[in-house]
Amino acid sequence: RGDVDERYMLRLGSGERDLQLSTSFQKSSQFDFTKIGRVNYCLSRRSALLEEVQSLSESLGISGKAERGPDGSSNYTCETAENFNIHHIRKRINFFNAAV
Repeated sequence: RGDVDERYMLRLGSGERDLQLSTSFQKSSQFDFTKIGRVNYCLSRRSALLEEVQSLSESLGISGKAERGPDGSSNYTCETAENFNIHHIRKRINFFNAAV
């Protein structure tokens, strides 16, 4: 039990009622398999990944901390993160592979 990562769990129908979790696991669990819980998990995962893109962009000197949002959040969206991957990351990987 507990060997499946939370991101691979999908709730179909009213499945959270039928989810057989031990009492000790339920008390210590931060997992929420309701519809709202799944949406919140996806949104928090999206924010964390966009923050990683922002940090990578800053470490490569492509953007600076001044370009972050007003509250210090990432300035990237999913679309701009994909463009960053195509135009900056893959380009650097191709240059590296050509040099090797």
